[in-house]
Amino acid sequence: MLIDRPEERRVGFLGYGMMAKAPAAVLKTLGFPVSAWVRRGRAGEDVPLFHGDDQLEAFLAQCDIAVCLLPLTRETEGIFCARTFAMMPRGAMLVNVGRGKHVVDADLIAALDSGQLSHAALDALWPEPLPPESPLWGHPNVTVMPHVARRPTVVQLVSEIAANVARLEAGEPLLQPIDVTEGY
Repeated sequence: MLIDRPEERRVGFLGYGMMAKAPAAVLKTLGFPVSAWVRRGRAGEDVPLFHGDDQLEAFLAQCDIAVCLLPLTRETEGIFCARTFAMMPRGAMLVNVGRGKHVVDADLIAALDSGQLSHAALDALWPEPLPPESPLWGHPNVTVMPHVARRPTVVQLVSEIAANVARLEAGEPLLQPIDVTEGY
């Protein structure tokens, strides 16, 4: 079995927020070329950024491993489908730790069976729990994880809740605010 060196395995994060930055930094220190795709461009990031629908194909074309950390919105539901799998290099891999509805399961299985993708690791599935009859369970090129990519500890949760209560009382903006118009 041939094992690629880190510098030969390009990792792309779809979504480059709080959850993507730490693993991206670790992968960079290990020698992996890392990039990210985001909704809108921004400057000053530690990795090359692609942005918008018009740069999605160029981004996916250079991803040997695509890591999905996108929020689920109307625009991102079903983003991993036959059309986008075809944009990726043959033999690429998908890691979905975003939301289950990002992936069209039938298209994923077809891409795996054809060799377009070599493997998929799925921490987020739709529906959850995944029904016993789902073909994802028995597919040799799929790793189904128990949706535990980010499980904060009770101490972390309580600390953040306490910090938000203090910020609210002080009239300051909350940590990790949600923009209802954006959907996340």
